[in-house]
Amino acid sequence: MNAPANARIYYELQPIFQTSQWWQAALIGLGSLALLAFAIWMIRRDTGELPKPIRWTLGLLRVFAILCAVAYLLNPGQRSESRLITNSRLAVLVDTSLSMGLPAQASAPSTKMTRMQSVMKWITDDEQLGRLRQKHDLAIYRFGDSATPVPLATWAKEQPAPVVGESTPRAASGAWLPHVLSVLAWVFLVVALGFAVFWLSAVLGRTAKNRSWLLASFVFCLLLALLLTGVVDLAKPEQTVWNALRFSHARANDADAPDQRPEDATVTDVSSTESGAVEEQIDWGEELRPQGTSTTIGAAIQFIINKERGGPLAGVIVISDGQSNRGLPLPAAVAAAENANVAVFPVGVGSTEVLRNIEIADIQAPPRVLPKDDFKLAVVLKSFGFENRQVRVTLTSTADDESLPEGESPAETIEDDQTVELPVDGTPLPLEFELRAEMEGKRRYRVEVETLAGDANLKDNIGEVVVDAILRETKIMLVAGGPSREFRFLRNQLYRDKNFSSDVWLQSASQGADQEAARLLEQFPETAEDLFEYDCIVAFDPDWRQLTEKQTELLERWVAEKAGGLVLIAGPVNTPEWTRRPRGDEAIDRIRDLYPVAFFNQGTARLKLGRFGGDRAFPLSFTREGRASRYLWLGDSAAESALTWGQFDGVFGYYAVNEPKAGADVLAHFSDESTAVNGDFPIYLASHFYGAGRVFFQASGEMWRVRRVEVDFFQDYYDQLIRWASQGRLIRDSQRGVLLTDRDRCWVGDQIRVQAILKDGQNDPLMGETVMASLVTPDGKSKSLELRSAGAAIRPGTFDGICVVDQEGEYRVVLPVPDSATNDVLVKSFQASIPDLEKLKPQRNDAAMQDLADRTGGHYFVGMDSLSVAGSEPLSLESLVAPQDQETFLTGTLNRIFQQKLMIWLLTWFAFAMCVEWTMRRFHKLS
Repeated sequence: MNAPANARIYYELQPIFQTSQWWQAALIGLGSLALLAFAIWMIRRDTGELPKPIRWTLGLLRVFAILCAVAYLLNPGQRSESRLITNSRLAVLVDTSLSMGLPAQASAPSTKMTRMQSVMKWITDDEQLGRLRQKHDLAIYRFGDSATPVPLATWAKEQPAPVVGESTPRAASGAWLPHVLSVLAWVFLVVALGFAVFWLSAVLGRTAKNRSWLLASFVFCLLLALLLTGVVDLAKPEQTVWNALRFSHARANDADAPDQRPEDATVTDVSSTESGAVEEQIDWGEELRPQGTSTTIGAAIQFIINKERGGPLAGVIVISDGQSNRGLPLPAAVAAAENANVAVFPVGVGSTEVLRNIEIADIQAPPRVLPKDDFKLAVVLKSFGFENRQVRVTLTSTADDESLPEGESPAETIEDDQTVELPVDGTPLPLEFELRAEMEGKRRYRVEVETLAGDANLKDNIGEVVVDAILRETKIMLVAGGPSREFRFLRNQLYRDKNFSSDVWLQSASQGADQEAARLLEQFPETAEDLFEYDCIVAFDPDWRQLTEKQTELLERWVAEKAGGLVLIAGPVNTPEWTRRPRGDEAIDRIRDLYPVAFFNQGTARLKLGRFGGDRAFPLSFTREGRASRYLWLGDSAAESALTWGQFDGVFGYYAVNEPKAGADVLAHFSDESTAVNGDFPIYLASHFYGAGRVFFQASGEMWRVRRVEVDFFQDYYDQLIRWASQGRLIRDSQRGVLLTDRDRCWVGDQIRVQAILKDGQNDPLMGETVMASLVTPDGKSKSLELRSAGAAIRPGTFDGICVVDQEGEYRVVLPVPDSATNDVLVKSFQASIPDLEKLKPQRNDAAMQDLADRTGGHYFVGMDSLSVAGSEPLSLESLVAPQDQETFLTGTLNRIFQQKLMIWLLTWFAFAMCVEWTMRRFHKLS
């Protein structure tokens, strides 16, 4: 069959007699030569008296017949060989950590171009990327705090456009040869017939002159015609002999298929082009949004090297500020690149100068206090480049009243001011303000730092917090299946705290038992009036089977409709028993629905209860959501909290759950590697919205162990957790609904879930597809935020939305209640910040990036503008990254049609030669 355009034809011998040893092949060769020599000797002996043309013709026929026989024994075969070319690949790693959102230049105001914006300008420049794609497949990845970079786009190498009418050497060398041979075959056949006519005339006319030359010429031309016919037929074995010899037909076929180029043909690696065949529109602003809380340059480089190992990787471009602060150390990644012989081309963005800045790193105050109570407002300042400078910090307050007419500002009161000296770069400077809540209502406290010349970011010089003075305490119900140590510690703590009023239902207690509580309950409340007065319920391994169906329905309504906070702590005694109940028990099913995690089905529960106790504690492994959740911090900052939790030995056990529910946040895992299933560690802390309420799950009652780090940490943990869970009860601004966010504090780059539970004028769930809210950003701009009806919500009238946090400061969600006669407005605030890890060293690390380039054989480019150097320049990126196209040869199967035809033609040629020789010998009366 014809070779496809991506095949190169070659031939090989497959002798009928196997020659596994070298001497066997040599013996066959010597035998063939001996036979050939004997045939020539016999011809010379027998034809000595004949004319020379006859002698030469008989010798030619005998030698040709012997060669045909030898060729038949050697059994030549035809194969096609494809040359597979895998395009050279170039990987581009883009750092999307939060430091990439800082100004590109230290001296530039924050309103100028950020580091990431300069990167996006280069990526979206078709001309610059196009020059790279002329030589390589291009793959774009982003990396931040994850050890695995995220692929964003893969573009195939751009192939040069063919020139219409241009012929290639391959076409010229192969397309015309079969046509020429077929023409020659016809020519020799016609010439042979002419010689035959002249020879017959000479024989019939008994003319001896030139008769032998005419016969020899006739036989020679006929033999050539037959030989060329076979060659043309074998060149196109899938056709018949007649079609192969039809010159006009062959030309038509070639016109229909001009790319039949057997010689030196190639094919591009499909795997390298499929991914880039369809180039989708990419929202680079979203995909490259700075959001990583740390920078893992080393892990990102090693991942790409391992992924592309053995492939045609031409190099790795790393676009970053060079400050690798987490994961695999950069020297280890350099060693991996050296071992794999992969050049790394770092591109440094940002400035080497220290970004001079003063910021309010944190501001804390109790969200709710009692009127006439004293409280403290704590502020943490950090500065860079202003060591030993003095600044003035001013605290003011205003009534937080959204009902004021537009354009009218509330009266501002100066509460206090302090002059402080700024410490060493990055060192926290704590400040405290003593305040008193003079009257009931919400008040917004604003802390502002004096502006110094050279401050690169003025937005973070201001911090705000809202404190609500309310006339009632936070009312809590403690439910416990038994008097566990965790329960006893929390019971005593709440009893002594005047901000809380706690009632206790100890299910295992005998009647009349004494408890430190405002009221001792003998059963779970049975009426809405009794239950709905509580703000939060904390349940320690409760036996929910003791609740009636009516009581579980009240509990579910209290959470979903009344924004109750529920803290659920699993245990080894009662949790396994009630979770083992089969589906169909409405009371238990309703309890299951409240949890943010799904339990194992009946039959697997006994096998996967987790474990309680043991001889070793394991620390908690917090997720990104857990690290950003302020109510889980044990300290004044994320860094201090991480340090505290790092000192915590951990817990010994957990109750195993199947998976988190949709919309739930997993906050921490149990970290024992032996408990992981398919790489997933057991869930230890989780939370979710349930209607208007918040539900928190803890897999065992062992947080009392944190007292070993510091006694007050246990109190801080539960104080913050209870206040977070009960927020929905205390922030209801309207009887028509409540507005919630899944976190009050987050990091820049996070997505915040906003949920509204709304009612209409008849106090029924509000129906509709969407409601419109406004998101007020820290810079004072207002953006529309659409909240869509949550069809799968627990309660009708639930609307959900997502907002993306892209700058530091306080965000406010403002939602006018639809069709409200009193113009009710729901307001919810949350605070966004950048982690200390990304702020500590934001300047460009030229030393590390230069070392990375030098040791791997790459080149260090300073700034994105350095990549725009013309491709003809010796230090341009296109010139320095040499293509590494990978060539692979794939051998095809034997062409059996060719082999069959070849055997037929060899036998035909052999028979023709022997028959013609015998006829000539008989004609000349030879033996």
